[in-house]
Amino acid sequence: MSTQKTITINGGGALGSSLAITIAEKLEALENTPQISIQIIDPAGTPGVGDPYKPASSDPTLTEILWNNQPNNRMSYNAVEAPDDLCKHIAPDAPDSVKNKFSSRAATGRYVQDKLLTTQERLEQSPDRRIRIDFVQGKTVAIEKQEGKFITTTDNGERLTSDISLVTTGHQKSNLFTQFNQPGIPFYEPNFDLDEIKTRLETTGLDQPVAIIGTSQTFVDSLAMLEALGHKGKIHAFSGRGIMPWAFRPEEHPIENDSKPYQFSVLTPSNAQHATSLDDYLNLFEQEVDNARPQGIGRGIILGRLDLNQLIDAAKTADAQQAAHDFRNFISAYYGNMTPPERFEMIQNLRESGRLQIIKSRLSADTLSWDENHFTIQGQDEQYVACFNGAAYTRTGINPQTNQAYCLVLQNLDEQGALTKSDDGKFFVAGEQQLSGLFLAAGPSTEPKWGMESFCGKNIPIADAIVNEVLECQHNEPN
Repeated sequence: MSTQKTITINGGGALGSSLAITIAEKLEALENTPQISIQIIDPAGTPGVGDPYKPASSDPTLTEILWNNQPNNRMSYNAVEAPDDLCKHIAPDAPDSVKNKFSSRAATGRYVQDKLLTTQERLEQSPDRRIRIDFVQGKTVAIEKQEGKFITTTDNGERLTSDISLVTTGHQKSNLFTQFNQPGIPFYEPNFDLDEIKTRLETTGLDQPVAIIGTSQTFVDSLAMLEALGHKGKIHAFSGRGIMPWAFRPEEHPIENDSKPYQFSVLTPSNAQHATSLDDYLNLFEQEVDNARPQGIGRGIILGRLDLNQLIDAAKTADAQQAAHDFRNFISAYYGNMTPPERFEMIQNLRESGRLQIIKSRLSADTLSWDENHFTIQGQDEQYVACFNGAAYTRTGINPQTNQAYCLVLQNLDEQGALTKSDDGKFFVAGEQQLSGLFLAAGPSTEPKWGMESFCGKNIPIADAIVNEVLECQHNEPN
């Protein structure tokens, strides 16, 4: 009888590392489990810090200006069963004092990495050494199931065998505007090189105009960075739909209320069937938020509870159906576009001062140009000394133009028919997939609507299912 089971985690960023810790802890709490090897495959030699959590700068104060968009008690590695863990890491003597504060993503990355390494060390020092976590440097390019085992191939040709495979690819590159990703072109993407940006702005002049593509998380990060660097010039932000960030106020989103029952009273199918425009829906939505607030139900919780398909089904006329679909598309982008109240106020102040202008226009490679010194944008008179690309990452797992996954390993699995898709075929659905023992973790690349649940809620059922799979594998072993 085999006594060891192996779990491969493909992607060792914050999501994959958090799940590795959670799975290890759940297995550690059980008795009579087999020897468990959890191997994390990640391009970094030591996992724990994904791209959003490692901005680069020789000035440590600059790396701290890029914040999480959720407070500390929602950013723990296990924000359901250990919501105060990050708070204890930041303020061991007074964790409650920081639970509603927002930490930098760099600090959160250091926390997850430290938690992972501490967990690995504790497991190695346990008397039975029943569970171990190993790091494999490389990038997963293919996963196949052969004779009941998963064979994982990395970009350096290594082949690993496991009983269970978990895919945690996280944020996926959109491959938009890649022609500007060249040395010497001041075109900046998330995981900024802050020193390079500082040098560019100081060389060209802090009063020169800059452009930002998109109005989501990178937009907020870019504004915060420009403010920290002392930029005083115009900022033009280009957005196809003009969907702006909303303020996540922790006091309106107590974590214990995430599962609190709530009955919609305004944004109901009976009321929505009379809505014939997106504005009608937005008015109903804001009324619902106002009604829910006294009950301790915040905007984010309302967004998470919306049954958008139910609203679409209630629409009877062509105009009503179009409005319902427009609202669903709006919510899919709006839900994850939360920001700390301080950052929301910064945006408001910049707009009121006239420095920040939101231009409702969807940029493309044909409308953006670089001429060795400046960016120019079709229809705009300004010449921009730098451009920040908020379209570098995609919210969806599947490219609508090619109908293929953005990520190579997801492409590989999809071609095998191994992945579960949403009914409309636009997203991969998190959880166990078509192949028994294959799991896909929730995240922006797999869910049509994502936000507060990134670390709260959706990951725990996946961890529990993997633990159950381990126990099932053990039970089914021949004597």
